[in-house]
Amino acid sequence: MGWQGFQVFIQPSGKLLPDFLQRYRPDALLLKEDDKVLVEVVRKGQPHAEARVRRLKELIADQSEWRLEVVYSGENVLAVRRVALESILETLGSAEDLLTKEPRASLLLFWASLEATARNLFPNQTSRPQSPGRIIELLAGSGEVTPSEAQSLRQLMDLRNRVIHGELNAVVKPSDIKPMLQLVRQILEPRLANGDR
Repeated sequence: MGWQGFQVFIQPSGKLLPDFLQRYRPDALLLKEDDKVLVEVVRKGQPHAEARVRRLKELIADQSEWRLEVVYSGENVLAVRRVALESILETLGSAEDLLTKEPRASLLLFWASLEATARNLFPNQTSRPQSPGRIIELLAGSGEVTPSEAQSLRQLMDLRNRVIHGELNAVVKPSDIKPMLQLVRQILEPRLANGDR
C-alpha cells in the first residue's frame, strides 16, 4: 500500500481516533481527505492478535469511510517490563554523573529514563518499545510536561536520534541535558514520596 498523500500517525493518541475506536489503539492511522485507514501490525507470536484483528474488523464494518490494513511481521513482539521509580532515579543519577565526562552517554541514559518514566506512568500504552516522539506525546498530552518543555524535549530528541544512529561527532552540551534530567526528577520524586513504586 502506498502512503503518498496520507498523513501518517504512528500509535495515534485518543484524540485522533473516532468515537467507535476509543477503546482500541491501532498501530497507525493514515488519513487523507477521501480515505481513512487503520493499520494493525501483527507480529509472530503476538498473543490474541487474530482476535484483535477480528474485533477491529467488526468495529469498522458499519463505517463506510474507514478501512483496515493488517500488516504481518515475522518478528516476535518485544515486551518491555516496567521498572521501579527508584531504578529510574538511579539511572538519572548515572546520567548526571556522565554529564561532563561523556555527555553523549548521558543523553542516551536520559532517554532510557524518560521512556521508563512514560512506561511507569502509562503501563497500558507502553508495553512495547516506544518512539521518542510517542513518549513526548504521552507526557505532553497528559499534562506531565508543559508545551515549552515538550518543545525542549523534541529538540533534544533530534540530537538523540543523530547520536543513536551513528553521528558520533554530534556536539552534546551538558547544559542541554541537565534541565531535562531535572524535569524527569520533578515528575518522579513526588510520586515516590507519595509511596508510588
